[in-house]
Amino acid sequence: MPRMATTVHDRRTVVLAGALAGLVVLTGCSGDEPTDEETTVTTSPMDSEEARAAAAALLEDAQVSLDAAFGGLSWEDSAPARETPSDTGCRITLPTRRCDVYLGREPAEHERIASALTEALESHGLPAAPTPTGGTGGWLTTSSTGEGVTLSFRAKGFSELTVHVDVAEECADAG
Repeated sequence: MPRMATTVHDRRTVVLAGALAGLVVLTGCSGDEPTDEETTVTTSPMDSEEARAAAAALLEDAQVSLDAAFGGLSWEDSAPARETPSDTGCRITLPTRRCDVYLGREPAEHERIASALTEALESHGLPAAPTPTGGTGGWLTTSSTGEGVTLSFRAKGFSELTVHVDVAEECADAG
């Protein structure tokens, strides 16, 4: 019997040593090292009123461009406008626009979406929209940011457009 106890003890030691080695490796990989992720927020040079007007014009133009590219779309507000305090000032988010058509369901539509959004973005002096890609939870997404303004598109069963602007002043509703 002593031989069996030694074998079981040896197996436990090997398993525990392996688990400990794995834990050491995982702990070493989860350090607080800096990542390549963008953490700074660029604020718009506009004041909050100018930013709201510019964002509304961009949202309207993006919607019109998608309508022209796909035809017959009906849009409605699906989330209210909001202001969110941030370290750099205030993020002004316009009402999210939603249409019940799933734009981009077919891969051939991805480039049409990017082209339509790019047309709107470039008319406002903003960078082109990349071709949409699959995102978290199966969402098809693309966005473009410039001068503190971000236009985002996402689709999964329906399609949404959102525009937000980061400004360097306090939110009006900061109470």
